[in-house]
Formats: sequence, C-alpha cells, structure tokens
Amino acid sequence: MPPDSPRTQYYTAATLDGFIADDHHSLDWLYLVPEPGNEDYPGFIAKVGALAMGASTYEWMLRHLILPGADHPMPWPYEQPTWVFSHHPHQPVPGADIRFVQGDVVPVHRDMLAAAGGRNIWVVGGGELVGQFYDARLLDEIIVTIASATLGAGKPLLPRRIVGSSLQLASAERLNTGFVQLRYHVTYDGHPDAYPLHMTAKILSDGNSARIPRELMYNKRLALTAFGSGNITEDPNLFYAVAVLQPGKTAADAEQALIAEFDKLKREPVSAAELQRAKNQWARDYIVSRETIQEKALHLAHAAVIHDDITTADGEFEIFMNVTAADIQRVATTYFTDNNRVVIHILPRESGSR
Repeated sequence: MPPDSPRTQYYTAATLDGFIADDHHSLDWLYLVPEPGNEDYPGFIAKVGALAMGASTYEWMLRHLILPGADHPMPWPYEQPTWVFSHHPHQPVPGADIRFVQGDVVPVHRDMLAAAGGRNIWVVGGGELVGQFYDARLLDEIIVTIASATLGAGKPLLPRRIVGSSLQLASAERLNTGFVQLRYHVTYDGHPDAYPLHMTAKILSDGNSARIPRELMYNKRLALTAFGSGNITEDPNLFYAVAVLQPGKTAADAEQALIAEFDKLKREPVSAAELQRAKNQWARDYIVSRETIQEKALHLAHAAVIHDDITTADGEFEIFMNVTAADIQRVATTYFTDNNRVVIHILPRESGSR
C-alpha cells in the first residue's frame, strides 16, 4: 500500500495475555496500570478521518465517560464521524456525528473512506468487529499497546486464527515500564486492489498488442523489447516496466514514454474491448495453469498457505471477471504516483572502461 494512502487501522490496548476488556466489556483494568501508554495518541488521531466501533464499546463509553454519573466524565472525544455497528437502537450523543449501522462491513467501509477525506479509518473495537474487517480483507494495520497486566479471561484482542505470513511486524517500541507498542502490517493475497492490478498488468504488457510494447516498440520505435508485470503475491507491492532501447535512443525518452502509459490509465478509463481482451487472457492463464498435477498442487498450496483457505483455489475466477474499467482507473490513480516510483537506468560501460 502506498505510504500516503488511507489505512484501516486497529489501534488498541491489550493485556499481556491478549484481552482488551474483561468478561463484562469493562476497560477499568487499563486505569490501574501505573504509567500512561498513549503518548502517540495525538499524532495518531490527527490522521484519522472516520471511526468504527461495536455496540459494547459504544455502551461502555456512554456509561463510563459520557453520561451523567460517569466514572471518568468527559465530552464525546471524537470530532470525526463515527459508525456504531449494532442490531439494537442506542442513545445518541447530542452534537456528535454518530451513525448507527448493521450488517456487512464492506459497504459501510466505502462510506467511511468517502467521509474520511483521504485520512485513515480507526476500527476502535471490539475484537469481533475488527475480525469482520479482517475477514473482508479491509484491515491494513494493527497497532496494539501491550500493558503490564493480565486478566486471565475476557474479550480477546482479535478472535481470528491468523497464521503464516499475514501479519508482518513493522516495529516494536518500549514506551515505559508499563507498556510496549507493536505495529503489524496486515498482508493477504486477495487484497481488493490486487485483482484490478493483475488485470492492469495484462492491459499494459500481455502480448505485443498490449500498451507498453505497442507504444514503445512499434509506434515510437524506442525499444527493442518492452514489457512489465506486477508482483502481487501477498499485497499490492511491486509493479514494474522495462524497456531495452533501440540503438541511438535515450533512456530519458524511454522513461518518459513508460510513465506516459501509466499516466494514461489514470486519465482515461480503458475501453470495453481492451478490458475484455485482458479478461480473456486471464481466463486463458487460469485454465492452462491447471493442466498438470504439479500445477494443481501449486494452486492448492497457494490457497492453503497464502489465503489460509483451500476453497479460494477455485474461488477467485468471478472476482477477476467482475473487474471494471473504473476499478482499473482507481488502482492506477492510487498506486502509479510520483512518490511510489523508482527509476533505474542501466547503461553500457564507456569504451575502454572496466
């Protein structure tokens, strides 16, 4: 994910034995830890544009922080719009932008992204709601501050089985004698942007009639060969394009031409015919890559190890077939930016050099 893209984050505190609240959904244990562990909170919340929380978290905040007689009285602490997931009606907070919703997190997440205005989304909790965002492949980062405390039982940090390489530790920081903060980047093949990015690779570079070879090799005659691809095994990451120049052509000209092809995808939606061609190519690859026992085993292994779900070996065909021109334009705008780009020129040695 590009560093300037909005992230969906789970930012919370947990006990050493992995609980965020006791059996009664109470966070009172947190107030008993001698030293505060939220020094980074002002910087964190400044980058948040929308929040999501479950009904139990919302009700605990009302009882202990907001309503008359609260243990730690304070005004509603968030200026950002807050979505509360619940199957039952709840008391609103006057003056606060609180929106009560239920059901699938995916459409709500789209609304939250629109409201966040390019800032991050904070899934406050509880753990089960965070699990639903993870199940929908919407969770990008987990920031958990571990307290020097144990509960023995309670509400778990994240009630999901997440194994393999899905969680990548980004940092571990000792805050004080009471807290340590861990940051995890959540990766998975099947990220919502991975599917249109795979299709984008087809449009740009699959076959001599694809955009990059057609433009650089035949129309502009800049390159002997030109191609590109996307390495999107676990998360949208490396997308590359290469041009091997014709004699007398400059690296600067080829660089400009390659960038122009990426920029064109951002400005103009691909045509229906071009998108269908890419889908046909993907369907071809899908079929021919399953002809041998070894190839079938590789697909099953990928599904089991990367997805942690064997059924995904045959479960993604319709997702790829439903990619739209708007999806292609969206991921191009998101990922093909100046800040994400690294350009390398490999030049021959000058005559007589070693």
